[in-house]
This record gives sequence, structure tokens and C-alpha cells, in this order.
Amino acid sequence: MVNRMVNSNQLRRRAPGAGIALAALLVAAAAPVRVIQAQETQTDPRWQAWVGCWRPVERPTALGGLEAFGVVEAPRERGDAPVVCVVPAAGTTGVDITTVVNGSVVERERVVATGEQTPSAQEGCTGWERAEFSPDGRRVYRRAEGTCAGGQRRRSSGLLAISPEGQWLDVQGVTVGTETGVRVLRYREAISNLTLPAEVQSAVSGGRAARGARIAAAAPVSVAEVADAARRLDAAVVEGWLVERGAGFDVDAKRLVELADAGVPERVIDLVVALSYPKQFAINPASRDADFRADGDPRRTRSGSDASLLGFPVGTVTASSFSPTRSVWQIAFGLKYEF
Repeated sequence: MVNRMVNSNQLRRRAPGAGIALAALLVAAAAPVRVIQAQETQTDPRWQAWVGCWRPVERPTALGGLEAFGVVEAPRERGDAPVVCVVPAAGTTGVDITTVVNGSVVERERVVATGEQTPSAQEGCTGWERAEFSPDGRRVYRRAEGTCAGGQRRRSSGLLAISPEGQWLDVQGVTVGTETGVRVLRYREAISNLTLPAEVQSAVSGGRAARGARIAAAAPVSVAEVADAARRLDAAVVEGWLVERGAGFDVDAKRLVELADAGVPERVIDLVVALSYPKQFAINPASRDADFRADGDPRRTRSGSDASLLGFPVGTVTASSFSPTRSVWQIAFGLKYEF
């Protein structure tokens, strides 16, 4: 009896220790869960190309009409413009696009590119917004719709990209009713004369990793990537992006027909051709229209040669006679294509 009582007392005395051990086991078991949760809320590494501080620059302008020879004025920073810093957004996979003036954050916009549609309320409009990365992770597509004062519907789409020169291109298009406007902002990396709040300063020290990511994001774009952007964004936004990039493509008639079959708007295809053959075509930067470098007859270049003799790689599609209703790319490649 005594022994049984002693054993019982021993069990009672050990009970607190057993509880502590059990709690320790529970904590240890929960630790991996917390690590996984922390990993899930880290900033998406695809944002690395944008993380850092940037200054707006003026769009390069041609000097003396020599744009055909690639002679343009160097981009100029806007001296009176604030600094825009892209920093990881704590607790999310996204970033905060912050505007800094005199060392203080005056505006902050959060962008989480998960493809999920989230509620939005800004500028007197309520609706939804969505952001997602392109399949190759080198661009961010944005879309939003909302209802504004008076029941007016507003739709927008936009694109964040890195230009071949390493500049950040922010292209936004807004449609209200039947009117559409496009705004393009260019930014270059700000590396000197920066006065930043501590929270921003500590978050933008990307260094070589950021520069390496920008080089990768600035790599040449394929026509397949153009088609992907055209499926997700308004045509005017894609046009603005292509014009601001200013780089050509490796295209032939077959690839252009593939773009048309994919539903890419005719004006976008025209820009692809014009950018790929700058000696034969001119682009109006304001309207983003592409046309032959010719006076009068759009079939003839400034040198007077027939467009069909420019050496374009014509595919196997049967050529047809010139028709003024055909687009630039159809004329250039001797094609008749019905949309």
C-alpha cells in the first residue's frame, strides 16, 4: 500500500514536468509551420528587377530629324520630380511603390502580382484590380475596373517592364466611355543624392542582385510574348510599350500571320513590322502609327523603290495586288489577310 502511494505521489510530482515537455514538443512541432508561413509571405523574387529607387526621365527626342540613324538626345532626369522607390511589402509577396519627397514618403501604392482579383477604392471609383506576372516573369500586367461618380464606368490596364537600356517603363491606359488615353512614364535608377527615410533605405539595398535581375528583364522580347501581352492588355497599352522599347523583332510573313491568327490587333502587328525594319518604316511617337517612309504612294519608300522589292522575307501565303484597305504589314509582305 505504501509503495503504491509513493508511486502515485511520484506520478503527481512528475506531472508538471511532463506538461512542460509536452508543451516543448508542441512548440517544436509548430516551428516548421511558422517557417513555412514566413516563406510564403516573402517578396516574390520576380520583383527584384524593380526593387530600388528611381527618378523619372524625359522621353528621348530626335536631334535634327536624325531618328532614322539612331541619333537621339540622351534621356534627361526631371530635376523637380520626386524619387520613386519600390520596396518589399512586409507580410506579402508584393511590393510598395512609394513616392519620396524631401526624405518623407508622401504616397504608397501596394501591388501584389498573384493574379487574384481584389476590391479597389481610389480616386472616387470603386471596383476591382488585379496584377500578375507574365509567363516569363519579366513584366507585370495590371487590370482594373470600377464605377465612378455618376455611375460612369472606368476600365484600365497597364504594364510594368524594363527597357533594353535598363529603364523602368510604366505604361497605363484608361478607358472612360468610348475614350481611351495612354500614359507612359520612364524611370532610371537613382543612385546618388538620395535622401530616404530609414524604412526605405534599408529595403532597397539590392546591389548586384537587382542589377542582374534588370539585365535579365531587359532581354529581347519575342513575338510570342507580344501576343501574350495583347491577350491580357488593351491594344493601346501594348502599342505604347512597343514604341517605348524601340527594339525590333526577328519576323517573317509566317510569324506575322501567326500573330494575326492569335487575335493580335492589326495596329500592334504594324508596329512589330515597323520596329523590325526602321529603314523602311517610320513611327509617329505621339499616335504610334506606323507607315512606309514614303511621300504619296504608301507602296513606295523615300528612295522610290517598290515596297515589294525591299527584300522582306515573304512566306508561302499567296501574294495579292495592292489595296489601300490593307495594313502596313500586309502590304510589306505581299499578303492579303482577312481579320
